[in-house]
Amino acid sequence: MGIEQNMQQYNNIETKADDYFHILWSKIDLRHKACFFAAFAVGILTHLMMLTNKLPNWDDISCTPGVGGGTILGRWLQQYVHGFFSVWSAPAMNGVMAILFLSLAACFVIDIIGLRTVTASVLTGIFFVTFPSAVSILLFMFLAPEFGLAMLLSMMGTYFADRPLRRKNGTRAGAFASFAFGSILLMLSLALYQSYFVLAAALLVLCCILECIDRCPGGEILRHGIYRLAYLAAGMLLYLLSILIRGDSISNYRGMNDMGSVTAREWLNAFLRDFHRVLQYFVTSPPSFITGFSAVLSRCVAILTAILLIAFFFTKKIYRDRMRGIFYILLMPVQVMALGLTYIMAPTTEHGTTMMTFSYVVLYLILAALSERIGTGCLADPVERAGRSVRRKVSSAAAVLTVILLVCSAYSFYRIDNMAYYRTYIASERMKAFYNRIAARLEEQDGYDYGQKVMILRSYWPDKIPVQEQGSGAMDYQLYDDLEGLATEDKLFISNLRQCYMNLYLGVGDGAMVTQETMDKYLDDPRIAAIPSWPADGCIQKMDDIWFVKMTDKPGY
Repeated sequence: MGIEQNMQQYNNIETKADDYFHILWSKIDLRHKACFFAAFAVGILTHLMMLTNKLPNWDDISCTPGVGGGTILGRWLQQYVHGFFSVWSAPAMNGVMAILFLSLAACFVIDIIGLRTVTASVLTGIFFVTFPSAVSILLFMFLAPEFGLAMLLSMMGTYFADRPLRRKNGTRAGAFASFAFGSILLMLSLALYQSYFVLAAALLVLCCILECIDRCPGGEILRHGIYRLAYLAAGMLLYLLSILIRGDSISNYRGMNDMGSVTAREWLNAFLRDFHRVLQYFVTSPPSFITGFSAVLSRCVAILTAILLIAFFFTKKIYRDRMRGIFYILLMPVQVMALGLTYIMAPTTEHGTTMMTFSYVVLYLILAALSERIGTGCLADPVERAGRSVRRKVSSAAAVLTVILLVCSAYSFYRIDNMAYYRTYIASERMKAFYNRIAARLEEQDGYDYGQKVMILRSYWPDKIPVQEQGSGAMDYQLYDDLEGLATEDKLFISNLRQCYMNLYLGVGDGAMVTQETMDKYLDDPRIAAIPSWPADGCIQKMDDIWFVKMTDKPGY
């Protein structure tokens, strides 16, 4: 009897536990389920090569197990969350967590811009994990979870801050609490990585454009715009205040510290550069990794988006409400500026990195949001009866073509991502073999023993190193010049990295980094000049208790 009672109690507990999960699952909207699982599955598939191999870049080798720039780059929160992930940059841990965070961030995005269909929600999730900027996130594997978490916090903050505008029956206290909570989350995002502030800004401008299309009154659009601008300003001010309180001094990395010291002419150049770089990326001069059919698709996305925005202006008769019409027209250049806001936040930056331009993915989200509206016959004015069925058919056909274009664009990114990983895999294998040959030659030297200090002197730069020159055309070397974080052979052979690679991956050397002063001392030493260059006999010699490996006669490190 006692056993039967215990079993009954156990079954009751199990049923309650099942109910809790069932209740939680039932409360999640189908759009969010589809978005998350599509993003996570496609993310794992897209980045599978990166997750199942160790493909380090320069920072991943030299900064492991640290956090890189951290506080000197204004990213003070990194040091506190880094230990929750793999400090040794394990791909199956850090990479999967980064994809998880990106997938969750996409779920918040579909609510921020008010996507209503499963199709648009799925496409949003897919673009978040296939856009080439996601490759850059995972290439810096030692910080990939922090970058993903920064995006999630930015999207969560934007969702909560914008929530009172979507809820018509909320209280002022609730609205203030939501605004404050969102601002704090945005501040924390900035403290992890600053670029996703731009993504939040671009999404909020898109919200205002969609409100114009959805017949929101002009005065309400103005109030919403001021509110959203206040949220962005509050998040940024909280972040700057945190920097001030902590007493951190931000380095001038990629123009981060130049906002307060540029001239009016430099500001003007920054604004013009903003528009120019966005136009280049999508139309006139796409980055090196977007070529061929991918470049055609990119141009088609930009052109079709512009056409649809113009079409909505007339078919929805936005111009009838003068204020809404003016806002709609003004928001077009503001949207372009928001996409490239990085160039205004860092006004002296000439070219933003791939990670800094993640905000460009918003152009694809604009098209996804517009495809929803044309798919439901939004291009056909419901007031007009004549020709309504024809317009609805045209709208449906346009929506299908738009979705096809977006799917093809997502596939093109999937292809770009995988070819980029394969390229850096080849570079990694070549350099591993090259360093192994150095280690084997060291072991052949009389008197060499493990744990002794080793110093590799002289680089092939600016010329390609020998293992890169051979067959480099077949590996599409030039194709990935603009993809930030992708390590080609020359980038895996820079001076401070060689020592780290030998120590960390091959166990060669005493584990201590060679200082810049020591390098400077021996570069001009006449004894080093007399040593023949690699791979000649005698290119490895011991002096002052250090084994020197001289790679070339070219000057420099």
